[in-house]
Amino acid sequence: MTPEIVKQTLEHDFLPSAVMPEIEARTAWSAIETLAHLELGGGRVYDAIIAYSAARAGATVLLTWNVKHFLPLAPPGLEVREPYLFHSK
Repeated sequence: MTPEIVKQTLEHDFLPSAVMPEIEARTAWSAIETLAHLELGGGRVYDAIIAYSAARAGATVLLTWNVKHFLPLAPPGLEVREPYLFHSK
């Protein structure tokens, strides 16, 4: 899909019922502290913000196809795992 089609799909299917928590300063700083301790930067900043924001919003599990990037960044109490694929016969 093109970025424009993805945007339109999200606006149509997700936006009307979406609840998007803010990134609070302490959540951002916790992520920054973790990144500094692990000597990570670049795109990993986004992974850390996602993990910390999910935990702050009350998530206990983060599903991702990129477990190896999120696992070292996840705050305590946030499990990181791949989603299951269900195949119907």
